[in-house]
Amino acid sequence: MPVLGIDIGDGSATVATISKGAIDVVLNEVSQRYTPVCASFTQKRRLFGDQASPQLISNYRNSCRNIMSLVGRTIGGDEDLAVSQLDEFFSPNGLAACPNGYVGYNCAMESEPYDVNKVLAGYLGFLSDMADKYIGIPSRDVVIACPSWFSEVQKEAVKLAVHAAGLSCVNVLDECTAMALDYGVYRLKQLSDEKPTTVALVMIGHSHASAAVCDFYQNKAEMLAHVSRRDLGGRNLDLMLMKHMAEIFEKKYGCNPLENRKVRSKLEVVAVKTKRVLSANSESGFAAECLMEDNDLQGNITRDEFDEMCKKEFLPDLTEMLMECVNMCGKSVEEIAAVEIAGGVTRIPCVQKAISSIFGKQLSRTLNSDECVARGCVLDAAMRSISYRARQYRVFERTMRPISLAVVPGGDMEKLGSAEIAEILPAGSLKATPIETKLNLTAPVTLVASMGDPRNPADPHFLASIEVTKQLAPTQAEGVVAVCAAFDDQGRFAFTGVESHEFNVLARGHLFDFEEYAQFEAEARNKDRVENERLRTLNDFETLIYSVKEKMSGSHREYVAPELVGTLTTELNNWSNWLYDNYGETLEVLQDALQKVNAQWSPIERLHFEYSAKKNDMDAFLNDVQARYKLCCEDGPMWYGAPAEERLEFAQKLQAFDARIRQKMEEEKDHPRHLEPLFTMDQLHLECRKITSEIDEFCRRMRVQNERRKAEEAKAKEKAAAEAAGAKPAKEAGEEAAEEDAEEVDMNNGATYHDNHTTERLPKAFGQCVVRPFSSGRDGTPGKSILKNSMLSAVVCAGTAMGVYLLLDARRGNRRAIVQEERYGKPQLGGPFTLIDKNGKQRSLSDFRGKLVLIYFGFVNCPDICPVEMDKQTQVTEILDRRFGPIVQPLFITVDPRRDTVEKIAEYSKEYHPRLVPLTGTDGMIRDVAKKFRVYYNQGIKSTDEDYLIDHSIIHYLLDENGEFLEFYGKNVSAKEIADDIGKIIKKRNIKA
Repeated sequence: MPVLGIDIGDGSATVATISKGAIDVVLNEVSQRYTPVCASFTQKRRLFGDQASPQLISNYRNSCRNIMSLVGRTIGGDEDLAVSQLDEFFSPNGLAACPNGYVGYNCAMESEPYDVNKVLAGYLGFLSDMADKYIGIPSRDVVIACPSWFSEVQKEAVKLAVHAAGLSCVNVLDECTAMALDYGVYRLKQLSDEKPTTVALVMIGHSHASAAVCDFYQNKAEMLAHVSRRDLGGRNLDLMLMKHMAEIFEKKYGCNPLENRKVRSKLEVVAVKTKRVLSANSESGFAAECLMEDNDLQGNITRDEFDEMCKKEFLPDLTEMLMECVNMCGKSVEEIAAVEIAGGVTRIPCVQKAISSIFGKQLSRTLNSDECVARGCVLDAAMRSISYRARQYRVFERTMRPISLAVVPGGDMEKLGSAEIAEILPAGSLKATPIETKLNLTAPVTLVASMGDPRNPADPHFLASIEVTKQLAPTQAEGVVAVCAAFDDQGRFAFTGVESHEFNVLARGHLFDFEEYAQFEAEARNKDRVENERLRTLNDFETLIYSVKEKMSGSHREYVAPELVGTLTTELNNWSNWLYDNYGETLEVLQDALQKVNAQWSPIERLHFEYSAKKNDMDAFLNDVQARYKLCCEDGPMWYGAPAEERLEFAQKLQAFDARIRQKMEEEKDHPRHLEPLFTMDQLHLECRKITSEIDEFCRRMRVQNERRKAEEAKAKEKAAAEAAGAKPAKEAGEEAAEEDAEEVDMNNGATYHDNHTTERLPKAFGQCVVRPFSSGRDGTPGKSILKNSMLSAVVCAGTAMGVYLLLDARRGNRRAIVQEERYGKPQLGGPFTLIDKNGKQRSLSDFRGKLVLIYFGFVNCPDICPVEMDKQTQVTEILDRRFGPIVQPLFITVDPRRDTVEKIAEYSKEYHPRLVPLTGTDGMIRDVAKKFRVYYNQGIKSTDEDYLIDHSIIHYLLDENGEFLEFYGKNVSAKEIADDIGKIIKKRNIKA
């Protein structure tokens, strides 16, 4: 199951996943790595990302932005949760309190403020769908980044939104922690476990900034200091430029563009563009047509002027934050080895200069400025997932606030406001450190822990609370009780023990109604789905009408009956007018109308297809028939000495077939194209396959007769030789229970199969086929076994040599090859089998009837070839799934059944396509299926039970819907080539999912 790392900023969002062992950033619907963080609502659906971005101005009254900055916030109230003036200024439609007390957007189409948590849930669902489409399979496990200043309430709101979107929130990760993960994991060889490498991490995003100093080791990282500022980011610079431009505009026209929300949004676009230009140029012009009251904005600003503004309004706050971080870390700037920067604002020269001057060294940009947080999140997700074997690398965080404990005697929560408070962990302490404090308390008593004010029932930094019910044993010190607590690996605080006392954990009431949010999101997603489908149907309808009109006067003109031209044209015009008048019709009505037009046009489209197919494919088909005819006229190994008259009967059938085709072609020259064709290519292919099947069956019978004749001749020679030597005569064939098969001894190169004295080998190394001698007669003289096996050896070697020669000759394109696969049917590969799947149940080939089956033979512990080929199989299946739906069923059959147990193949299959069916079985079952597919496998090098190799064939086998062999693909064929070839087969055979 793929995992996702999501970084949602106030400007853009990045989604990362892991593909083939490497981090991959998900591309959105316009093939960009970054997606705008905004939403816009219409009466029938919600828009997110690039679709919503243009709506921020045109539909600003129903648009939302700055989602992460507002989640879990309130209008007034607690200082840590209250929205700021910047939040209100950059909201396109204003903010207001929702009925639950949290902030929402004033959307014009809603009677009440639109809850920010609902917007975030919808946006997360949009990102999830985007990732699923990019990866090809659903992704549910998510690690999402949050700003360092987030309170516990805000983290809970983020988790709520993730779950409401139908995802599983594995962790909510601090942005600086994610940066540290991305930095440390990919520099393990440069780090040491003995001496730490101290690195400063500075991130300045659209709305906030964070800084941290970390000690990096080879297996872990430890934060020394961590600070953040909630309202220090790129939008501060945007506001600064907007005020400068508004001042110029007001002086010229006497009106302030900042007073109107829509005009303010237009001005912000100009300011952002100007900021980007000044990051790389010494001067920038700015302009906006009809900015306000039909007046244009025009002006110019130099980088020096911009830098001067930054020094007054932005850099002092940034410098203060960075100095606080340096002072907290306990190290001098000389001990800091590097300074890594991230975030869009760090591209501005004056900002870079300010950061560099504080740390006294050149800045490093080895981290991807816009993707490092998402990369760190997906690394954390992989380390926590059972689907990935990821090396563990932990970042030990520090508390940004002190942890206090409120002691409520008697457990009466009405006395919480007057309870005593004790600080149990100072700010800046490592979260990994176990917490132990000694308190004077007597049961019953209630303890409340918080990073804020534990006496405040609505404290946004609440951690946990317990009720100490009774004392079980005396404590070490009379009246003094040791209370223990700790943070888990996800940063969640919990009480772990109270000395000699029994306690119960008190659950805090739910801050949000999860069911309400989940139900709302499910209904909204369904509404979006229906509307999107309606718009697609509407688009398809319009496209069909215009396409039919164009084709009727062009490529399809001769396929339309003259009496239908006028009627069809009139109906198309009527449908076009109806569509214009009924643009808002429901999905069902549009689908019904589209079906009616398709029903009228489909027969014409089919006629065009049939005639075009004959025009494009007929020459190649006739050449193929002629080639088959020539093969029937020539005697070759494939006929096994068949009489000429029987062979020529097939030649006459093909000649007659060719003549009938040419006669029909002549008759069809004057045949009107709007009438049904006299014949189709499908009919020709069907008749050709019947003749080919007859030839295949005849050749098979001749082969059996030839082998039987050779066996009888060998027996006769053996009997004569035995009589001449005076040995006991051999038993007659009818008296023997069964003939011994030719024995396989060495299988280093190729595959040997037993089939009544015939040995076939794949064309590799011929010289290593060894036949073990049999024992002599009882009296010590050479008995019948020696002579018999001498003859058998000769027959085996001669037959094998002929087989190798013929197969190699076929590779050179010789038409007299023994198989003639391209011209006459398919090689004798495959057959029914029964094996055991990952659930321990028997599975037969017939279970997959109706689907194409793609099989690969390998073993679980294969170090290199099998993983590459299984990835190839997965890619082929994913490509075909996207094109045609789930038509192809991938199978993996082990050639090492003794080691590859049901449990092992079940675990192995998780790394590949979710529909992959891994199969194992007994040694006999595997030998049987390998023989049917002519798969070679042999025990190779072995050091230990876990370190071994098995030499085996590297081939993918494709079977049709009935389990019959269709094609095979070797190691050098790419996934795209295989998918394209199978796609042609699917289209040709008209296979449906």
